[in-house]
This record gives sequence, structure tokens and C-alpha cells, in this order.
Amino acid sequence: MTVAVIGIACRFPGAPGKSELWDVLMSRSAVPAVPATGPDGPFDPAVFGVSAADARRLDARQRLLLSCGWHAAEDAGMDPGALGAATTGIYVGLAEPGRPGGAADEPPEGNAPPGGDAPVEPSGGDQLVERVARHLDLRGPGLAVLGGGPAALVAVHLACSAVLRRECDYALAGGVDPTGAGGGLVMLRRLDDALAEGRSVYAVVRGGAVGGHGRGEPLGPQAWRRRHEVLSTAYQRAGVVPAEVAFAEVTLASPGRGGRPLADAPELRALAAVHDVPRDRPCGVGTVAGGLGEPGGAAGIAAVIKAALALHHRVVPPSAHSDPPPAADLDGTGLRLLDDYQRLPSDREIACGVGGGTRSGTIAHLVLSMVRPLPEGPSPAEAAIRGGVFTLSAPDRAGLARNLRAQAGVLANCRPDELGAICYTSNKVKSSLLHRFVTAVPSLPELLDRLRSAAADPDVLAELSGVRREGLRHGLVLPDLAAWPAGAQIELSAGPAVFHTALDEAATEVFVQGELRDLDLDDDARPPTLVEVMECVDAAVAFCVAYALGRMLMALGPRPAFVAGCGVGAVAAHCLAGTVSLDDAARAVTGRGPLVPSAAASLPVFAVAAPDEPGLGLAASWPDERLLDEATHLVTAGPVDGFARALWQRSGASGPRLLAGADRDGLVDPLELVAELVREGFDLDWDALYPPRQRALHRLAPYEFAPQAGPPD
Repeated sequence: MTVAVIGIACRFPGAPGKSELWDVLMSRSAVPAVPATGPDGPFDPAVFGVSAADARRLDARQRLLLSCGWHAAEDAGMDPGALGAATTGIYVGLAEPGRPGGAADEPPEGNAPPGGDAPVEPSGGDQLVERVARHLDLRGPGLAVLGGGPAALVAVHLACSAVLRRECDYALAGGVDPTGAGGGLVMLRRLDDALAEGRSVYAVVRGGAVGGHGRGEPLGPQAWRRRHEVLSTAYQRAGVVPAEVAFAEVTLASPGRGGRPLADAPELRALAAVHDVPRDRPCGVGTVAGGLGEPGGAAGIAAVIKAALALHHRVVPPSAHSDPPPAADLDGTGLRLLDDYQRLPSDREIACGVGGGTRSGTIAHLVLSMVRPLPEGPSPAEAAIRGGVFTLSAPDRAGLARNLRAQAGVLANCRPDELGAICYTSNKVKSSLLHRFVTAVPSLPELLDRLRSAAADPDVLAELSGVRREGLRHGLVLPDLAAWPAGAQIELSAGPAVFHTALDEAATEVFVQGELRDLDLDDDARPPTLVEVMECVDAAVAFCVAYALGRMLMALGPRPAFVAGCGVGAVAAHCLAGTVSLDDAARAVTGRGPLVPSAAASLPVFAVAAPDEPGLGLAASWPDERLLDEATHLVTAGPVDGFARALWQRSGASGPRLLAGADRDGLVDPLELVAELVREGFDLDWDALYPPRQRALHRLAPYEFAPQAGPPD
């Protein structure tokens, strides 16, 4: 059983995210060294429920880990605001005791709030992890691992073990520099579970091992022997042989001199002892540390991220500095320094190693590999069907505008047939914060236009955004035929699959009972669709549309407080409440029999016969005042009719808001109705809006945090 790396987030000087880090690595350039003073990375305290004043007093490492935790969850296709819905653990590697950023009660030098002298809240390792877990609502195990740069490797190893033993469903694992200027986290999930959920996988962790030197000197001449034992154990647990390992990433045991970091000599000797076997090509050896200055406590997670990205992109970037120490002669060892790009074959599974040790004696080694092909996703035609609803959230309007610009920049490079996955991911990942931008769009170009317009124009942003609210309840009102404009034509090609499925079910019953009943059809003839048979709205069409919109809204949730209707809308209301079957409802609508409710209602239902439809046999009933008082909204499954207005007027001036499922011209846009509900503050079951084949995840731009403010007043 293996563990998948499904999300990656990091921040280093000159590389504020995983994409920027990869660009730096591929450019063969080095970013600035980690600064000795406090970090200046963006941090949005409102996202985590922290006041601005308190945020400036947080340990800089905590600010970085919170930001990276949020981004890693987003990158994994998870809602960062709902991590408490599953059991998620956190494992963080920190600098060893006695070094900056260790377990002392005071923050390390340079770990100060930006712009002021307000005291930083002290964070020992356990406090640091506990606070991050609290703000992200992580309900799995939490552990701080002390031990310098490779401590992050131990953290990842322990997190993988916890995920495999199902001590947690997911795990965040990584490390942070003592100053909080550099660090990263990966999101881990059992591979089988990740594939079953349709998550993209960067790489898999096949196994690992952790050990120590005992009484031996960690950097002495015989230190490589103990590292050789740990390395061999890691390969054995991962089920690989040295010839299958294409490259190895090593961390550094000590700082370099003169700006040129030294490769870890004991680690190289251990690798040489293992890889001195017959193979087509020597195992490449590199280090990410040379390109990141001296990342300190973040060296281990930087190496893991580099390895995972290299496997994902199928190319290993060269190390910015790869000179070995004089004692390490790699000729004839089965190793070669990565001084150029190494292309990885795509026709077979490739493994790599990530390892290192510390001056305190801890040794760690992980084995990663490429992931097997993912199950086939939706075809471009399926993914592009009928548009979608795009959502984005932030703590305030300014955050919405900032992130709309960021999304527009990234989505401009996407294909039009990716719209379905883009919208689905935005619904599942980007909807949990207070202020929400919501728009229903038929195409990717129109989505880009809306994003750019809303980011630039506050009036457009106000029109397309709303606020999440608690305690909302709605009544579902199904209109009479008279609500539709005379001679109105209806376009039903747009809308989600759940709407069309219900529409087809109702239309089939209506046609079988009515227009198709007396037709002589071949045995293999299919009933035509509603759009094919009826161009203008009549009672049958009005019933089918009301039923389909009502079924869609009930599938999306939340459950309505009551359903009510007039005329054919009353028939649809009884059908949705379960008092009559769809077959009986179709018979009543086509004039082949009265409507006789016979089953118990699954929710309160109220109906009134229209003046021109006495044959339905309905007894008039109205919602009592208590239900109307409890409803915050009345939602009509079609145009607003006199019955809906009467309900609204009975509720008084402070009554519910009235939302229409069609405009005055009779145009039905199911997705726009969904968007309006979300803007009003409702939370929906987004999975119900998409059939299983269209629930594909797409990596969107990470949340763009606000720049840090100045000192507190």
C-alpha cells in the first residue's frame, strides 16, 4: 500500500509558491538566501479567524504554516475551510534543540512581526503545531519533529505511516525554516482512496526508513555505514532495487562555505555503496538546497517537493550547486551529479530517493515514484455540457477582487472543454469563506469576461456576490400555466444534468399519457424529448418544467420548509411531496383523470386549483402563518404567478425574499437560479449538480493572501 502526494504548497524567498519554485529549479538559478530578519510573505488573518492585531504577534512560522496548509488543501482539491469534516493530521519538522527556532520558549532571532515591536507569541514545537491545527480545524494527530533540515523527512515518514494505519484520512506534512521565511507542506492520502476520489496525484511515497547513529559520530568517517543500513531498509520497504531508482535528492548536514554548499558526504557514500550495481545509467544525485540559499529546517520538505514535481513533470532539473566535497569521488560508484536536465521515461514507473541526516544523528530516507495512470476522466464533450456555476470566496470584497484577478490570469491558459471541471472545483474548494462571488456561465470565455469585469468594477462585483448565512429556510412554489407569458417559447438546452434527468422523466410520462398515447410507434421508437415535441408552453410543458426545477432544487438542498402550487403547479407540488406518483400526475395534467393524493406527504404540501382548471379535483389549502414566518425565501420553479405573490403578501412587509426560476419573458435558466440561491447565502450539495462522470477536479490558482499590514496601533 502506498501514499499519494495530492497537494503541494511552499514559500521560499524568491519562490512564493510551488509553480515559482519549479520555475526557479528549471532555470538553474538560485534564489536569495533565507533572510536573517522577519519574513514579509502575505498573510490574510481573516481567513483563519484571527484579528489583524493578533496576526502581527503570531510566530512567523505559524503564519507560513497556516498559509501553506490552506494552499496545500486547495491544491489537493479540498475545501480548506471544511478540513474538520475528515480526520486530517499534521506533522511538522523543525530545527533541532539548541539551534535557532528550536524548542525554546522564546521565538528565534529575526522571527518578529513585520513593521513593529509588538511581542511575538512564543511557540515551541508542540504549541506551533497545536495552533495551526486549531486554526485549520485539523482533527487528526499533530506532531512536531525536531532535528534540523531532514526533520521534515521524518515528519513525512511518520505522516505516511499514520495515513496507512488510518489514524487519519489525510495528513499535512512538511517543515519550516527557523525564521519562518521558508517552508512547505504536502497533503497526503492513501493512493487507492485518492484515485477513487478522482484526485490528481503528483507522486507516491512507496516507503521509507528512519534511524540514528547511536554512539557513532554523525559526520565521522564511518557515518556512511549507518546511513547505508537506513537507505537499504527504505528500498526494501518500498519494494525497489537500486537499478530502478533514477535519481536521489540529498539534504545537507552542514552549511556550505563561501556561498557554495557542500554535498552531504556520508549520504553520498551510502548511496554509492547501494547503487554500485550493474545499471544502464548512473543514478543522478542532486540537492535543492543550493538553489534556495540555506533553507535550514525547510531543506527536507524542499527536497520532497522537488522530487515530487520532478516525477510529475518527468524531468529532473539540475542542481544550482552540485560540487561534491573533495573526498567524494563518484566515478565507478553508480552515481552521477545532476549538472544537467535528466529526462524521465514515460513508458515505465520511475522511483527516486530523498534522504539526509543531521548533526544530532537522525537519518531519514524516503522512496517516491511516479503514479500509475489515473482512471479515465470525463470526455471534453461531457465536461463542456451545458455550462456551469463558478464560485469564489474571501473574507471581504477586497479579497474577492484580488482573487478574481488571480483566477482570471490562470484560467486564461485553460481549454474551453475544461469549464465543467473548473466550475466543479470552484464549488468544492473555493466556497467556504464569508463573501462569495457566484456566476452561471455557458462558456469559458464568458467566465473570463465576468471575472475580469467583477475584479475591475465594484458595481459588477456587488451584483454577482453575496454573503454566506446561517439559518436560511425556503418555501418552494410551483407556478400555474397562467404564470407563463402567452405564446412564450422555452429554451431548455441549458441546465445541469439533474434538471434534464427530471425533465425527461416528466416529459416521458406526459407524452405517454397524452400526445403519444394514440400514436402508432414502432417497438424500438423512443419517446421524443420535450424540446422536440413542444415549442410553446402549454399545461404539459409548464408541469414538466416546474417538476424538473423543483426536483433539481430538492436534490441540491437544503430541504424546503414546504412545497406549494397552483393549477398544474399544484400537481407538481403533490408529486414532489410524494402524495401522488409521476404517472398519476401526468394523467391529471393531460386531462385523463382527477388528481387524488393517496400517500402520506414527505413534507408539508399546499395546493390551490386554478380557476380554469377545475378538473384537477384539488381541495384548496394554504400554508399556515408559522411556516410562512419561518421561511426566509420563496423560490418559484418558473415565473412568479399570482399564487406566489399572494403567499408573499400574506407574509407581510418583513417576509421572505422572492426568487424566480424564470424571467418575465418565460426564459428558464436553471443554473442562474442555482447561482442566485448561493448569492443569497444558501449552501448547496454541489455533487448533486454534476453527474459522477463530470465531477473532475482542476487545479485552480491558490488563494491570494493579502499583503501583511503594518504595526498594530
